[in-house]
Amino acid sequence: MTLPLRARRYALLAALISLTLACRTSDLVIAQLQPTPTRTRVLPTFTPTPTQTLTPPPTATNTRPPTARPTARPTAIPPPPAQAAPTAFPYVYHAVLQKCEHAGDTFVKGSVYADRNNPNSKIVGALIVLSSGPDGERVDLVRTTDSYTFVLRSQGALPGNFFVWVVDPSLKRISEISPMISFNGKSPSEPGACWAAIVDFWKEPGR
Repeated sequence: MTLPLRARRYALLAALISLTLACRTSDLVIAQLQPTPTRTRVLPTFTPTPTQTLTPPPTATNTRPPTARPTARPTAIPPPPAQAAPTAFPYVYHAVLQKCEHAGDTFVKGSVYADRNNPNSKIVGALIVLSSGPDGERVDLVRTTDSYTFVLRSQGALPGNFFVWVVDPSLKRISEISPMISFNGKSPSEPGACWAAIVDFWKEPGR
């Protein structure tokens, strides 16, 4: 029996659809049977970037200009200190022990001069005190002619220390006290023998 044309068309279309479905199904089965490829995740290799070393900037050197040295000046020499005015001599007469030597007697003698440089300027009438201590008690008092003399012992030695000075009529001392006269009993051959002393006085200029 012959199918009408439309029926044949429908049959052909159905056959094509069935064939297409069969092919698709077989492809799915084949695909399922094939092993699924493993998807490997490729990680990028990490290459560390070298750390940048920070180089500090060079320290600024505080360079100062050389200090100018002052020009050396010669050291000023200070003037010599002013010399103090000499102290005025407080007495009328100076005293000087000229010598002390061996003799047959023990005595002190001398003269008083108005001018130390003039041996002819002897003063007559000056009062001289003999004492065993400076400003001590008088042992004797004499008045000068052209000289004075105190005899402590005739024909022999009288060891001891004595002093002489000039006084005014009121017995106030108006001269230096003489250096100490140390009489001793040494023989003429011994050094330093002192039996006879010479003590002179001279007047301070302007007095």
